[in-house]
Amino acid sequence: MRPDLVKPRARSSNIFINYRREDSSGHAGRLFDALNVPFAGRLFMDIDTLEPGVDFVEAIEAAVGSCEVLIVVIGREWLAIKNAAGNRRLDDPADFVRLEVESALARKIRVIPVLVQDTPMPRAEDLPPSIARLARRNAIELSDARWAYDVERLVRTIQDILAEKEAAAPAPPVVPEKAVAAKTARPVVWLLSLIAPLLIVAAALFFWMRQTPGGQDDPSRLVQPARLEGGGTTPAPKPTPETPPVKVLPPNVEPARNPAKPSPPVVKPIRKPPPVKPPAVAKPEPKPEPKPIESPSPPPAPVVQPPRATITAPAQGDKVGPSVQVQGTLPGLGERLAFLCIRQSNGAIYPRGEVFPEADGRFSIQLRSSKEKTFEILIVTSAGKDATRLLRDQKSRDDGLPVLPTGASISSGIVTVKRQGTFGKIFNPQ
Repeated sequence: MRPDLVKPRARSSNIFINYRREDSSGHAGRLFDALNVPFAGRLFMDIDTLEPGVDFVEAIEAAVGSCEVLIVVIGREWLAIKNAAGNRRLDDPADFVRLEVESALARKIRVIPVLVQDTPMPRAEDLPPSIARLARRNAIELSDARWAYDVERLVRTIQDILAEKEAAAPAPPVVPEKAVAAKTARPVVWLLSLIAPLLIVAAALFFWMRQTPGGQDDPSRLVQPARLEGGGTTPAPKPTPETPPVKVLPPNVEPARNPAKPSPPVVKPIRKPPPVKPPAVAKPEPKPEPKPIESPSPPPAPVVQPPRATITAPAQGDKVGPSVQVQGTLPGLGERLAFLCIRQSNGAIYPRGEVFPEADGRFSIQLRSSKEKTFEILIVTSAGKDATRLLRDQKSRDDGLPVLPTGASISSGIVTVKRQGTFGKIFNPQ
């Protein structure tokens, strides 16, 4: 793995892949390459390649704390691998895999168990108490036969988780307009405080100079008549005869041809142009108002019936153990999603996992039994985002749903089974 994948990034919707090399290194590397296409630059793994002197507990907490999703790859030997002393590595408090899962569960990061090599989900009693809650997480199985389809399911699940995280992120603080205006006005006030004293000083100097003997109001600066050498003054200029004004004649009067012999002007009659009649304006004919076009009403939308599932195993009244393999058919699922659920005596419905049927509609999923002696098994389908979010929510799986959300419906027959007691396990192991 490249060294740059070890460096933890800032918490910006990153994805951490947790796995054990001796158990599932091949599947983990293949999964990394598949997820690196839709989530390029947001994946990292192999935190155990640390520099000397680094506190590995702090490094793990920093790396896991910078992610939004932790994928735990679980293979056949994930529980049983032992260290050099012969003890199970998962029981060692300093085990990297255990520390990464503990840190994610403590920080309430979404943990997704990914089962490979047909491995069943570990039970809570098989895990250390600090990571026993991992057994309550809904797992996704990656089969070698349908690898691309299963990885696509995992990608859609991660995209939904990241979308919820981004929608719940706090918005950036909004700066009030008054604060922005105050910050903008501060340089202007500072500049005016410097210019105002200068203007006052300049105005005072201007009025003072006008009142002084050298100013503009000094009578000594008025223009005096020039004195001649003999003691006299320069005589004032003699007035010149004024130029007679030019007479302006009307346009129909011609001036005299000989100015020496004045003759009366010749007056020409003014010809008036014939009156021009304005053209007749035709009144526009009123246009008929267009009749509104009645649009045909759209046909009613067809009612889409939810797909119908059939549970073939277990049968009505069967006795089951702590876990039971539920099989059946669910054809024509389309865009809807299906969830395997149980219903207890109080009427609450507990989602136990998502159902992914094969191409022919068949499905098989392992179900964790209820603690009640008698409970019901059923299939619920969903066609809305809100209903899907509630059915996938871990709180709904732990506390149950008193009623189905809008957009979800029961799409199978209800199979009632009985939980096998402790003595029944001994005398009837089947």
